[in-house]
Formats: sequence, C-alpha cells, structure tokens
Amino acid sequence: MRKVIFSVLILFGVVNPSFSQVTASFTAPDTVCVNSPIFIQNTSNSATNYYWNFCTADINQPPVGTNLGNVGGLVKPVYIDYVFTNGNYYGFVTNNFPGGLLRLDFGNSLLNTPAVTNLGTIGGAIANNTEGVQIANDNGKWYVLVVGGDASFGSVASLTTVSLGTNIANNNPTATNWGNIGNLSYPHDLYVFNDNGHWYGLTVNYSNSSVTRFDLTTSLSNTPTALNLGNVGNLSGPTGIQAINDNGNWRVFVTNATSSTLSRLDFGTSLLNSPTGVNLGNPNNAFVTCWDIYILKYCGESQAFVINANGSYDLVKLNFGSSLLNSPTAVSLGNQGNLNFPHSISKLFRVGADVYSFVTNVNDNTLTLLEFPGCTNASMPNSTAQNPGVITYNAPGTYNINLTVDDGLPTQTSYCKQIVVQDINITKSNDTSICASNLV
Repeated sequence: MRKVIFSVLILFGVVNPSFSQVTASFTAPDTVCVNSPIFIQNTSNSATNYYWNFCTADINQPPVGTNLGNVGGLVKPVYIDYVFTNGNYYGFVTNNFPGGLLRLDFGNSLLNTPAVTNLGTIGGAIANNTEGVQIANDNGKWYVLVVGGDASFGSVASLTTVSLGTNIANNNPTATNWGNIGNLSYPHDLYVFNDNGHWYGLTVNYSNSSVTRFDLTTSLSNTPTALNLGNVGNLSGPTGIQAINDNGNWRVFVTNATSSTLSRLDFGTSLLNSPTGVNLGNPNNAFVTCWDIYILKYCGESQAFVINANGSYDLVKLNFGSSLLNSPTAVSLGNQGNLNFPHSISKLFRVGADVYSFVTNVNDNTLTLLEFPGCTNASMPNSTAQNPGVITYNAPGTYNINLTVDDGLPTQTSYCKQIVVQDINITKSNDTSICASNLV
C-alpha cells in the first residue's frame, strides 16, 4: 500500500483464458428516427440464455460517485473482489495494516449495505501489508487467494490460500501461507485464472518492479510454485494489473505508481507464454501516481479506467480506439465519491441499465460506489428473449444496445452496438414530414 509522494505534484468470477465457442452478436440499424420501430436480428451462436439491455449505461460519461463510508471493519482497505452464488453476492476486502481479510455479505444485490465479517489473519497466515485478493471456485469448493508482505516493514512477502470449503460464508476458514515463492517483493494486485483445468495467477511486485506468475496446479488445495518473469515493459513500482483477451491475444496492463506510467505486456495466444512489454508513458499527463486499472471493450472501442492515488485522487478514462495496440488518450473524470487515496477499482457490475464499480479508499477507510447511469428512453428496458421484438426510442440521442449471452456462466460473452436516434424532420413538397435519415 506504500504511497509515493512526489515533490511535484475502467461479468463475474475468475477468468478462464480457454476459448469459448459462444459468440454474442446481432444486427440492428445504425440510425433511426424518434419513435420508429427498430428490428433486431439475433445472430448469436451456441448460447443457452440471453439478456438484452436497450438503454445500457454510457461509460463515456463521468460516473456518479457515492461514498458509502466505513461499511464495517475497514482499516486501510486496499483490494476488493466479489462473486455471486446461491442467489447472494459476497465480497472480500483486504486490510493493509494491520493485515486481514473481511467478508462482505450483500444479500441479493451489490447495492445493499453489506453485513461485514472480519476473518482477521486466519491464524497469522495472512501477513501484514496485505494486498491483492481473488476469489475462486474449484470443483465446488471456495478459495480466497491473497498476496502481500513488505520486508521493509518486517512482513514476509507471500502468497496465502484461504480455504472456505463448500460454503463461501464459512466463518471458520483455514489458510496456508506458502511463503515467498517467485521472488515476491511487496506484491500488490492479483489476477487468478484457469487454463484448461489448471490454475495460474499473476501478480506485480512493487519493490523490485517485476511480475510473478504462480502455478497453482490442477487444484487450489495443492502446493503452488512460481516463476518471476522479471521487469517486462519498463515497470517502475507496479501496483495494478489487469488482463484482457484481445481477439485471441492476451494483453496485460500494469499501472506503475512510481513513474506514473502504463505498461502493456503481450503474451500472445496464452498467458503461459513469455511476454514482451512496452511502456506507454503517461497519456496526456493524466497520471499522478496511478495505482490500479480496469480495462474493457465497450461498443467496439477498447477503454480503461485508472485511479490516481496522489494529487486530486481522480478517476481517469483511457480510450484506445479500435485497438489495444494504440497509444491511448486520457481524460480525467474528476474525484467522484470523495476518493481519498483510492487504491483499487473493482470489476464492473450491472444492475438493470446502470453499471457500477467499487473503489477502496485507504486514507479514510471507506468504499466509494461509482455509478454509470443508464437511460429510460426505450420502449422496454430489457428482455430475456432470444429475439426481443421491436423497440423504439422516444427522444433523440445515441443509445447502447447490449446483448449478454450465457449470463453467469464461464462462457459468458457480450456484444454492444450504438444506435443514433434523430428527430430532424424535412418537409417534402407533398407536405409529408420525414426523418432525414430516410432520405437517399
């Protein structure tokens, strides 16, 4: 969690990198008139369920931030992960110092005020200077993997596996500290994934500016090994890490807190390859101790959200355009929700047409909820039908239609398309008023 001071002062569960045969897709017009019928053709293949949203949130607009305060037991909260199981949402948050693990029980919605259970260090297995956390389900059993430990403060850098058994709400978990494997040096963010039944993880080491890859074997109850991949991409005090599959190629983005830069690691077709790396610098000089990143593809464009842990404590949006190989442009969205040394930004989640994310705030021990509001201008807000029928929009604007298939399954994918709705009317000689988009 070490904060760097300079003299000058952006779905659920663990990702499986194996390719899915399920593809979400549909066709719809690019431009229509207000109140004109829109016919959507579903062209998805091999899906088992469908979720349509016709007024989904526009993440190009600044979010609305709400500081939720200290929801209970937060002491220098650093990272957060959550899952949905058996009709309930559960989150796990790490406290940095003194180290420890909290479970947040949200009930049937992540927008509920959670009930918080402090699991502590679980018999001392979780070290002080706790950092990254990831939840995983392995053959019906729940695990929470945690990294942390800073030698300069007397705590050994390590990986810890917390075993919850079949009940994620188990109040008496066991834990094993595997020690310093893979030349860990104050590891921060953690990314865990399953590749064809074999578990792996990636973390970034703040103190020696390197990446460690964990081999967690075919069972999360087994003894892991680790390999340090070195400094790839001119890392400098790396803190945040996020992986994304980019048309068959895996790319990992890392925020460098010390140099306020962004690095991209290219792994090719598998995260098990040896990566090459490039430092993308400080886009538009928008970073001031950038600490964490969440990257996503949204309506044909690749975008990301980055949080600054210094200066104005703001949220920065990156736009890579049509390709993650582009140098991104950056714009600050300001300090939304009283951010105060924001340390991590969670994966996004959807509630109806709105999209949300959590941010942990170290300095005042709080959580911030970011909300990207949806709209209410569609004739129906959503649908679970394979073919949703005709929809209309009652006001001009640019709207996002989103289709998610296999929602909640490992094969979940989504597709988004923008439709421009206009109300420009032109009167023809026969006194008929038509929409300009209908003219040839």
